[in-house]
Amino acid sequence: MSKWLRLFLQKDLLSLKSRSAVRWMNLFAFISVFLGVFAWVMVMAFMDGLQDQSRRQMLNENPHLLWEGAIREDLVAKKAQVEALLGSQARSVEFSLQTEGLLERPVSKANNRDIEAVVMQGDLGVKPGKMHVGEELAMGMGLAGGELLELRSIWRLEGSSLGLSVSEVFSSQVYEIDKRVVRVNQRDLEKWLGFQSAVSRVAIQLKNPLQVDQYKNAVSKALGVPVKTWREVDESYWYSLKLERLAMGISMFFVIALASLAVNMALSARVAERGREIALLRALGLSKNQVFRLYLLEGVFIGGASIALGLIAAPVVATLVSKNFRLPDIYYRTELPLYWDVTAISLLSFFSLLLCIWASWRPAKRAMETAVASGLRF
Repeated sequence: MSKWLRLFLQKDLLSLKSRSAVRWMNLFAFISVFLGVFAWVMVMAFMDGLQDQSRRQMLNENPHLLWEGAIREDLVAKKAQVEALLGSQARSVEFSLQTEGLLERPVSKANNRDIEAVVMQGDLGVKPGKMHVGEELAMGMGLAGGELLELRSIWRLEGSSLGLSVSEVFSSQVYEIDKRVVRVNQRDLEKWLGFQSAVSRVAIQLKNPLQVDQYKNAVSKALGVPVKTWREVDESYWYSLKLERLAMGISMFFVIALASLAVNMALSARVAERGREIALLRALGLSKNQVFRLYLLEGVFIGGASIALGLIAAPVVATLVSKNFRLPDIYYRTELPLYWDVTAISLLSFFSLLLCIWASWRPAKRAMETAVASGLRF
């Protein structure tokens, strides 16, 4: 078998002197599979990178277990119980007061851009009489450090305002937070709203966000209020990420499937053109199974070589693009992160090779069924 395969490869498949249309069809099949694998790996690396960056950013900034509701003064006493329940698995446990309000400049300095709807969050880390504002909010209102501003509760618009000065501009890398959130001293906010040790938001972050389900019911029971996991809070967002990845995977599947058809066409043309040679090889002693394996190996060779080249070229090109290309400034984040899912890439390679074998199967079987007498007579 090795003698016949070596003769076949040297005189037919790899012959640089061959100028037949079949040779170009082989080249077309090779390029088709290569481009399919190359595009799939590139697209999924960028998509997974953007999704992974977004996921890590949200899980880093947002709570993993969350309760928000009406202002209550009985929950503060339960903080120690929740911390003991979570133990070393807790990264942070925050019981805070949060309410909606309006941020405005004093009347003497006001203009048509000086009122913004905001979410006021109590934070013991903020000094009394000060406030921290997000960078998008600061940019939109043209705020400067030390500037005096006034907060008004939307529930008490006729009441007195809370005057605070800007001491810090923070960036969470999440647009909605940077645009809407204002952090003020917890005690200042409680006193202004007329409460003591008030809580309207319980935000818990775990060291491992994937463990939220095993703590959800226990934390809800300890607090006496229903808490939600990060999956439930942003359910539509996480679903859209899965749907986006699924849709892209299905699209790229059809690209690979079409590329495998090029392999089928190339081998079918080769079998049709080489009918006399196949019959001659059979007459010289090559068995049907050997003829079948000969053409099947040709399809595997085309598919395997193109897949290997695609797997080599895609990371190189993707890395160059990631380092040298940036999205337009209209996007909140302009970098192009990469994420290499080794398991998915391995499955992709195996699946692509199976498609190439499947595409080669029928032409190889047709070559095997070539009759010696009719082939030589033709």
